[in-house]
Parts: sequence; C-alpha cells; structure tokens
Amino acid sequence: MNTRGVGHIDRGYVTSDQMLELGLTTPESLRLEGEQDIRTGNIDRALMVLQRSVEMAPLDMEGRILYAGALGKKYAESQGKNDSLYNFLVKQWLFIYKRSDFSDQQMQALNNIAALTKTKPKKFESEKKFLGRVLRPEAQAYAPQKLALQDKDAASKTVGKAAGLTKSALDTSTAKTDADK
Repeated sequence: MNTRGVGHIDRGYVTSDQMLELGLTTPESLRLEGEQDIRTGNIDRALMVLQRSVEMAPLDMEGRILYAGALGKKYAESQGKNDSLYNFLVKQWLFIYKRSDFSDQQMQALNNIAALTKTKPKKFESEKKFLGRVLRPEAQAYAPQKLALQDKDAASKTVGKAAGLTKSALDTSTAKTDADK
C-alpha cells in the first residue's frame, strides 16, 4: 500500500489532513491540532481547525482561548486595519471573560480586552453597552446607495426651499403629484 500522499511536510513538521477529512475528530483533538498549527506558524489552518473545535464545544474555554489567540495573531498580521476582525476578537475575549469559571482565564481575557480596546468593562456595565462603547463601525457594502438616497432627499428639500414651500407643503405637493399619476 502506497502511503506517500498521507502526510506532507510543512516547515519541517509532518502534518496530515486525513483526520479532518474522515470526520473522526473530537473537540480536544482539534484543539491540539490547532495548537500545533499555531506553533508552526500556520495561522489560517489553525483558525479553521480551532473554529471547528469551538463549534463542536462552545463552552470549552481552553479551545476558545486558543481560537481568540489565533484571531489575535491574524489581527496583528493585518496591522490593526481589519475592523470586522477587531470586533469579532473583542466579542470572543468578552465571552471568555464573562463565561469562564476560572479566574486565570478571566484575567487573561480581561488583559487582552484592555490591550485591544485601551479600556476595561466597568463593574456593572452590560455587555451590550460595553460593546457599543468599544466596537468599531464596519465598512458597509450598501453605503453608496444609502448616500445616493440621502442626496435625493436633500435635493428635493433644496428645490422646495427655493420654491418657498414648507415641509408640509412639500409633502402635500408630492402627494398630489402621486395622486395625479
């Protein structure tokens, strides 16, 4: 039996995707594999494996900490320019901070939140309020269309002001034109 294609060498480490392909994995084995990928510098593969581990065991804080660490490395590679990754990373660390049972994990999460956001959650502050305070606005794909609609509304108001119409008169005049059609 020829087994040459089973494993491949990645920076001096022999790795195999056979476990992932067979689907015979547990969250713990995925976590170990993700940890090995982080050590070897293969962050994209580590993210894939650790995400799968977190999906299989969402309350496994060790796996989530590794996942957040890999996300942090990915964010550092983007030099802090990826706002959606930043927001996701803050949410991951906040989840660990709020849901972890062990104080060392909570402190690790709190220190990472403070390093990312330059602030910490206040004592009785809700998650929603904290996230509203620290999350960055993400670029939206529909912004130009929204801007075009705002420009159209601004243009109709300008035309109405030039004609000496008030807002109520402008609304009734547009309603009459719609009724005429």
